[in-house]
Amino acid sequence: MKHSSWIVNPSPHPEASMRLVCLPYAGGSAAVYRPWLRAFPSQVEVAAIQLPGRGGRFKESLYDQADELVNALFRDCQHYFAEKPLILFGHSMGAMLAYELALKLEQCLPGTLRHLIVSAFRGEQRPPSPKVRHLLSDLELREELKHLNGTPPELLHNQELMELFVPIIRADMKMCDTYRFDERVLHTGITAFGGVQDTEVSEAELEAWSKRTEGAYELKMYPGDHFFFQQDEQSFLQELNQIVERLHLHPV
Repeated sequence: MKHSSWIVNPSPHPEASMRLVCLPYAGGSAAVYRPWLRAFPSQVEVAAIQLPGRGGRFKESLYDQADELVNALFRDCQHYFAEKPLILFGHSMGAMLAYELALKLEQCLPGTLRHLIVSAFRGEQRPPSPKVRHLLSDLELREELKHLNGTPPELLHNQELMELFVPIIRADMKMCDTYRFDERVLHTGITAFGGVQDTEVSEAELEAWSKRTEGAYELKMYPGDHFFFQQDEQSFLQELNQIVERLHLHPV
């Protein structure tokens, strides 16, 4: 059954008893989670969120405010979210959006969310930064993307593709630059992941996620930079499988 253009789920498992819903990082699309679709047992159905402006939704208007995006996502997909217990995963900007969606789920669909997994995003409000990334020049933005090490070089060096990509990454970076944490605290547990060599998000900022939940909390650090999970994806997926299996048997 097709639920929404937000949901990318090419390998549905109707018999699954739980769903893992994944939200992409800034500039990313649902395609970044394609290798994950067959990495989990059949009782876990994996779906990725496709944000407007990318993939099959490239003609749709971009969002640059997190609350507006999450409200639209929840409005269009609430029946899907209500069908089975959920685990949310988000990397970088996706972690921010997953947290906002988790708050929405607890408020409007209590009992559906089993766990929140956040990766490479701070768990506390930062003071204003002199570097406002979404206002950088095109050249400065390209250098910022090189520094983050998550954009394929073939994209960075293709002028035509970059002209299509820059509005997307600017909107996403504005969403992150202007984001303010909600004061509410989740009842659902949180697992946070980070890269040991990540210069963008410190271990202390990741540890701050412990203040965002009244439930269980755990921090796991991996070798690598901001995109550590792609640098040893097989090992990372094995870790996620263990977490999902534990939650399947003992929800927290």
